[in-house]
Amino acid sequence: MSHENSIKTNTLPFYSEAMRTRANVWIPDEPHLRVLLEEAADTLRRLPRAMAKPRLSSWPTVVRESMPLIAADTADGRGRLAPPTPGAIDRMDAVLFWLLVCDLEARRLVWARACCIPWRRLEDQDGRSHMTLRKVVNRGLDQIRRHLRANPSQLHGFRPRAEIG
Repeated sequence: MSHENSIKTNTLPFYSEAMRTRANVWIPDEPHLRVLLEEAADTLRRLPRAMAKPRLSSWPTVVRESMPLIAADTADGRGRLAPPTPGAIDRMDAVLFWLLVCDLEARRLVWARACCIPWRRLEDQDGRSHMTLRKVVNRGLDQIRRHLRANPSQLHGFRPRAEIG
């Protein structure tokens, strides 16, 4: 690798050698994957009701079941959310598909955390400690990353971010 390429690679926190496959394809690390999942949850929250219903049939069950919770978050008097961009909707569809590679337990918890449900509430609902729940979430994120490493074509249109917001 030339010196010029190593400088470009090292300046972006998400663009390291550890996150590249043999085909030189970028794979999101754990913090970036969490950001993408949270963006998908936010995009779903912003979809108009008329758009959300026809799409529900192809989404994972966990996502369909969370729709009343997401709708309740926007009904608290804060007003209407701005609609998502077409690019955000495309990214949301891809990210929701990634959830299918997780086992059911991990899928439920990964999506709950993407929806910003606090650990305490998850502990109360699940009956396990937050440390155990974190291990399940991390296992789910690892399953997604392994899937993306094996299928880099599913990352088409995703680019590394310079910073996490």
